[in-house]
Amino acid sequence: MLELERAAAKLAYVARAKRPDAKSTGGSRAELKAAAQRFIKLNPADPDALGARVTLAQSAGDTAGALKLLSQIKSPAGAAGSVETSRFYVIAREFAKQANRPGAQLDALARDGLKVWAALPEEQRKNKQNLVFSLQLRAVADSDPAAVLQAIALAEQQPGVSVNDQRVYFWSRLRLYDRQNAPRLALGQVEAAGAAVPAWMAEQLYPWVKQLKDTALQAEFAAALAPKLKALPEMERRFRLLHIELLLADGQGEAAYTGSRALVADYPKTGDGYRMLARSAQQTKRLIEADNAWAIITKKVPPSFPIWWDGMLSRIEIRAGSTRPESACELVVKVARQKAPDAATEKRWQAARSRLKCATAS
Repeated sequence: MLELERAAAKLAYVARAKRPDAKSTGGSRAELKAAAQRFIKLNPADPDALGARVTLAQSAGDTAGALKLLSQIKSPAGAAGSVETSRFYVIAREFAKQANRPGAQLDALARDGLKVWAALPEEQRKNKQNLVFSLQLRAVADSDPAAVLQAIALAEQQPGVSVNDQRVYFWSRLRLYDRQNAPRLALGQVEAAGAAVPAWMAEQLYPWVKQLKDTALQAEFAAALAPKLKALPEMERRFRLLHIELLLADGQGEAAYTGSRALVADYPKTGDGYRMLARSAQQTKRLIEADNAWAIITKKVPPSFPIWWDGMLSRIEIRAGSTRPESACELVVKVARQKAPDAATEKRWQAARSRLKCATAS
């Protein structure tokens, strides 16, 4: 009876693994995984169980668990490098998942990937997509960043470079510029893009520029990119906002005000534009215009939004310092009905409130 069960489990797994749609949907992958688990449980010593273990490793959501499972098996004599190829696949999947997450620590994963890359069979090392990914790993973990940049430059000149390849190469360049402490080199990439920057480049550049520590260089990037993003209004708006924020932080209120006015004219429905206009008008002492810009925002968002509190408190502070401080009382009444979202906002609210004598704000 047990032998029959073993044979049935093996037959069920092999039949399901050979189906063209074995991994095409979540349901089919779950069925294949269940069949592989049953086969391994009943036939742990069967030579064909190797393939089932590889299937389980590739379907595992836990990368560490998948790699541990693969480390426990060896490629059979007739399929040298098959387990290493599966390890490379698992690492590539996890790397792609982590690559664009802010603060992701990729060093250890990249080092593991390069070790597996060195053990891959020649056929897999010649595979174009594997080669592209190996350069991404080297961008993170290779001890010679300059050599990797040269390798990328050569790869970019090869025929048949896809848009996805370009994305990977550019991502890798940005990491290498960071490692060389030479972020300005990326400006050359922006200039080389011509009159228009492709969407994938803009999407990679925005978080990278945001994390630069040199605010003057951030502003330089933002100014260089905005004119090249006319076909990508959302990205253009984001870079223009970043530029205005940097101008405000640098005390360049007039330039920020000019930029804010232009941004509101181009994007009249965006609250961020009015937020920048309010702050730049405030910084340049255009206080009535600042009050009006904040009013546009506070009328559109509920008190549960932090921007509502920033806007209302800014308006109260503006009016409290004017020749008619009593005009702030109508705003004080509205704010007094709400609960501040955090201690810093509560402190600012109480400081603004203490400057006024509003009988209705008890």
